[in-house]
This record gives sequence, C-alpha cells and structure tokens, in this order.
Amino acid sequence: MSRARKQPVKAAASLGAVSVAVPMIVASFLVLIFSGCKTTSDREQKPLAKASMARDVGKGGWVVKKSSVKSATAYQTGMGGWITGEVKEKKGEPVSAVRRMHLSLASGDINTAQAIAKEILTKEPSDVSALTVMVASQLVERNFELANHYAGLLERRHPGRSESLNARGLLTLATADNRLVQYYRAAELFQLALAKSPDEVAAGLNLGRLMLGLGNSKAAVKAFSQARNRCDDCRDALLGHADALAVGGAKTEAKKIYDDVTGKDRKDYEAQFRLAVLLKNGFNDFKSAEERLLRIMKDNKEGSRNWTRANSYLRAIRLEKDQRPTGSANLPHERL
Repeated sequence: MSRARKQPVKAAASLGAVSVAVPMIVASFLVLIFSGCKTTSDREQKPLAKASMARDVGKGGWVVKKSSVKSATAYQTGMGGWITGEVKEKKGEPVSAVRRMHLSLASGDINTAQAIAKEILTKEPSDVSALTVMVASQLVERNFELANHYAGLLERRHPGRSESLNARGLLTLATADNRLVQYYRAAELFQLALAKSPDEVAAGLNLGRLMLGLGNSKAAVKAFSQARNRCDDCRDALLGHADALAVGGAKTEAKKIYDDVTGKDRKDYEAQFRLAVLLKNGFNDFKSAEERLLRIMKDNKEGSRNWTRANSYLRAIRLEKDQRPTGSANLPHERL
C-alpha cells in the first residue's frame, strides 16, 4: 500500500493534541504554547488503567507522571493526538506487551510500537489498544492511507466505542487540508466520543485544542472544563483550560491555574513557560516574565528544548523592550 503524500499545512498556532493546521491565528499567546492527558470507559467498556497526569518526554510523547483516581489514562502522540493507553509501570509487576507498546509510542519509538501492535493483532485481531496504536502511529508518520485502514478496522470491530470515534476524529482532523467542514466534522466526532463514555477525556482534550485553533475560546473552555471534571484535574486538562481562559481574556483565572500547576511541580517547565508568556502578553509584566525564563534556563542544560525556547523568548522580550517608545505600556499587540 503506497503512502499518502499529502501533508497538512502547518498551523500558525500550535494545537497541541492534534498538531494540524487551522485557517486562522487566534492570538500571539497560542503561537508559543503546546500541551497534553486522558481517560475512557462506559457501561460497555471495561476500564483500562488509572487516570494520570502526564509529562512530555520529547517529540510528541507523553508518559504518566502521577496517578490520579479515575479508571483510565492516555498520552499524546503528536499527529496521533491523545489516545487511550496504559503507560505507567507498576512496581513488582512485569511490563505487559500492551504497556510496552504504549510506552514505545509515547517515547517516539514508532517501529517498536507498531511491531508489538502487529504481534498482538495476529493473536487477537480485534484488540482495541493495538488497533488504536496503529491508527495513531500511522498518523505520526503521516501515512494517512494506513491510518484510515486501521481506523476502519477499529470502527467495524468496535462500532460506537469512544476509542473508535476519537480515532476517526483525529484522522479527519489530520487530513482536513484547511477545510472548515472537516474541522467541524472532527469536532462532532470528538463530541460523540465524549457523549459515548462518561469517563472519556482524550476526546475532550482533542476537542479543546481544535476549538482553540479555530478561535472559539468559549467552546475550548467548555471542553477542557469537561476534561478536568472527568480526570480529576489532570495536568494537561488544567493547562488546556488555562490556555483557553487566557486566549478568551480571563487572564487572572488562567494565571491562577498556571500558578497552581507550577506550585505543585516547580520543574514543570512547560507550565512555567506558558506562565511567562501570559505574564508578558497578558499582564505586560516583562520583569516577572524574564525572571521566570531565566529560571528555566538556569535549571536546564544549554541547547536543550526548554533552554532554547526560554532563551529565544527572553531575547524577543528584551528586543521588544528596547524598541518600544516611551509610554507604550499598553500597545494593542501586547494584549492577549
């Protein structure tokens, strides 16, 4: 089967969960941020794992950082979006093939994840986790033909399940090619997934990021709030909610959430960076933003992603300060 060559246009504003294009720039705040977490199960679906907060492990991967109280977990896979999967190792227990599969995908080892998934599917052709990993991994590789093939298998073997609906939504989004009708079709699929299972969180995170990219901060706030309620305030739902609030102008509420997240984990440099962006763009507090960026740089190795991003934004802030005329504290372009 040949690989689809069509590539989605890169977004001016990062959508985090979906990493696809949207036909508009929502705000300077969104140009600089990126985020990730999830769960799923309903009366017909067995719980898969414990809901968790997740941490970025590089290039679109997320792994569990801290257990919560719900019944399932998920991680972000870049173009593959948020999907359900157990990525937390339990002490004293061997790592199952399913968990190794998800851990491989979460860390960006696509070949290993696919090899394990295919091995599982030879024994159990209807395995939900393996089919979902095949969809997500093909999306990461932008092989949309194969992603569609496995999404179709997932739908035929598990019609109406939240995983099937979420996977189809991610595929629809990845192949939207800047067509609004496709974006809203993806949003509809995420909403259906949310309605199917009261514990579905991944679709809420995907929906929230999509709505942010489309400039609908009100709908994004609603989606992330729903995700927060379902995953007991998991980290990525919190960050998404804060992002949406900030873009919608609720700067003080957004800052409180960022403060809460960074207060629990000072080394959450993603949250620290977003807070710095909000302090500068939302509150015009250049001094506090610079201090936070300098702290990120001090804590991280020179040349690392965290150090490089903080350094670039710090230089941009200082350049802007140097170029601003006296009395320009409230220039429109500095507002969220």
